Amino acid sequence: MAGHQARAYGAGDIVVPDRGRRGSARHQRHASGGEMQENLPPDFSVDTLIGLIKANGLLVGFAVLVRMLWHQRLVRLGQRRFWSWDLVWEIPMAVMCAAVGSGVASYFALEGSQAVACIGICSWLGPSGSQAMLDRLLANYAKGQPK
Repeated sequence: MAGHQARAYGAGDIVVPDRGRRGSARHQRHASGGEMQENLPPDFSVDTLIGLIKANGLLVGFAVLVRMLWHQRLVRLGQRRFWSWDLVWEIPMAVMCAAVGSGVASYFALEGSQAVACIGICSWLGPSGSQAMLDRLLANYAKGQPK
């Protein structure tokens, strides 16, 4: 198209669709910033996902190892068979526990081996252990005074 110049948008620029021209998203105009929230989520791409896996792959692997130890403990107690569907469900559980443990470590500003230990504890407890621990803490501190 003659007369149109390509404009490189910076990191702080917000682009919104121009609904005045045929309602198409390909006809865009530049927003000055006051028209939309400035707290937009980051762009998601395959490179972002690969970077996330590279940064947290060992932590997720550690969480998987801890969940496998938990699974092995339940097998030894006779509560599970080793080759069962429970084993398959431990993998997404480990990823979730690694994310929760990483968030807890980030909240308390833990770094290095302290963060790894926090992820290990969250993975060992799992969702039911975490719920039991929170229930006990909330029951003790519900009235504002510890028992």
